[in-house]
Amino acid sequence: MNEEQELYLLKNGTPYAKRQYILWYGFTSPKGQIELAQSDVELIHLQGYIYGDVWNKEAMEILRQRGLLPSENEEDTKVAFLGWLSTALVGERKNEAEYGELQDYWLNYSSEDPMPHASEEEQISWFNQRDIHKIVSYEYNWRGQALIRFIKEAPEEVVYKYLHYNLLKREDAQLALIERDEANDENELIWFYFHQNRACLAVQEKLQKSEPWLWSNYMIVLNYGWDNIYERRARSLRNWQDKLEANIYRLANCPVEHIPYVLDTIK
Repeated sequence: MNEEQELYLLKNGTPYAKRQYILWYGFTSPKGQIELAQSDVELIHLQGYIYGDVWNKEAMEILRQRGLLPSENEEDTKVAFLGWLSTALVGERKNEAEYGELQDYWLNYSSEDPMPHASEEEQISWFNQRDIHKIVSYEYNWRGQALIRFIKEAPEEVVYKYLHYNLLKREDAQLALIERDEANDENELIWFYFHQNRACLAVQEKLQKSEPWLWSNYMIVLNYGWDNIYERRARSLRNWQDKLEANIYRLANCPVEHIPYVLDTIK
């Protein structure tokens, strides 16, 4: 949405529509953030929870006047900026995962003591004990079966925040996300995640049947439009994606296991 559309949503939208917009995108325009800063406290906290206190200057001042944003810790900000800048300029890039973790550390830096890393067993115990505080405030990776419990049982906004910053690389985790929505007779999380991220084969098979619009309009190109072999054959990635989109009708109802054979016939 542009700034005008964000303002219209804030002034005229339903509470549900505003909440879903924050869960998916967050208000980013200057006037949208200013309007949000003067509105419902729950929406303000949701925006801050998912995206951090990334507010424009005027919105930030409104929030401080309302007592909804603490005074900035200038020393923390200085340390975090210098750490991030140093990593960006001279950080080791041989291991992209470690480099990304270091950047994430500085972007979320605080001098306050963070919650320590927890074992899979400890993480699972939080769900057994319904320790919502620890589930919501834990900032590290979820391990083993604790990840499945997290996807299925954590509060919705906590799962959205996790999906904004993490990929579900495991098949059982992707399937757990679908099972959560299906159990609640919903499809918002399914659409949020799979309209922008690749899916394992088992998930493709499920969503081809249960979410045909998502499958044909997003997932086919997303999952098969970036293949190196076909990119070279079509002489560019854009050419290949154009060819793929032109053949969507052939692929939409094709069994997933047959798709590679159909792709080979596209000239």
